[in-house]
Amino acid sequence: MKTMLRFWWGFALVPMLALVLAMPTGGLGLQADAAPAAPGETLTLYADADATTKSWQPNANFGRDTMLQLHYDAIEGPAAAFSLIHFDVASIPAGAVIDSAVMELYLWNAAGADPVWIGLYDVYAAWSEADVTWNTRPPGQIGGFVYGVNVDSTPGYKAWTVTGWVDYWRSNPNYGLELRGPISGDPSYYDRNFASKDGRVNLPRLVVTYHLPAAPTATPTATNTQIPSTPTPTATRTLTPTMTRTPTPTNTQHPISVTPTPTRTRTPTPTNTQIPNTSTPTATRATHTPTLSPTPSASS
Repeated sequence: MKTMLRFWWGFALVPMLALVLAMPTGGLGLQADAAPAAPGETLTLYADADATTKSWQPNANFGRDTMLQLHYDAIEGPAAAFSLIHFDVASIPAGAVIDSAVMELYLWNAAGADPVWIGLYDVYAAWSEADVTWNTRPPGQIGGFVYGVNVDSTPGYKAWTVTGWVDYWRSNPNYGLELRGPISGDPSYYDRNFASKDGRVNLPRLVVTYHLPAAPTATPTATNTQIPSTPTPTATRTLTPTMTRTPTPTNTQHPISVTPTPTRTRTPTPTNTQIPNTSTPTATRATHTPTLSPTPSASS
């Protein structure tokens, strides 16, 4: 019996030892390192609406112009030109983390002050490039902090970082931005002309760099290290059945003398020797047969 127990314990410990050796070095219950975030992706979006508004033509619409103009002239004016622009950011994947967002406008030509500061202002209502004018411009930011960059007169793409705006637009109303230059003091004159979405080349664009967070399924894989908890019950299960089954040979307990059929000799069939009962008088029937003697009547 002890030999059988040692055998089955040794048999059960082999797979358990294999599982322990296969576990991470951190041991049971420790979570595996989270999967790294997906590599950064770059998405380029192009303006879906833009238009220039001009104070000296307050009721005219310039939504189909191929240029976006930023202008100020204090000498023959004052006269100013601002530009509205809008990007649809719905194509950025849900759940993506925005690493950076840069708006790039291509400068075709310039005049006046060099450089000149061009700022980006919040827009507070919807507008349409097909009918917006200086007099119907949507309300926008008046004061507060304004972000802008100095734009020189060299042709080429000029960039504004708009990461905060893009992140905000993903879950809030997106009315776009308005570009404005200074309209008082110095400089007294400047002119900047950028390519609009209605041009054929060098279109206004928004370059978004983002990454997707680590997949949430990475951490649950660590909990799979609890699998060793299930093998241990199987070891105990194998022990109990084998121990009860091995005793079945003990059912051959020879001492059980109840089985000796010799006790059945109590029903001695020899007692059936009652056959000697006179029931055997079949022989007497033979003595009766002589009554057949009347057969001599045949001679008569």
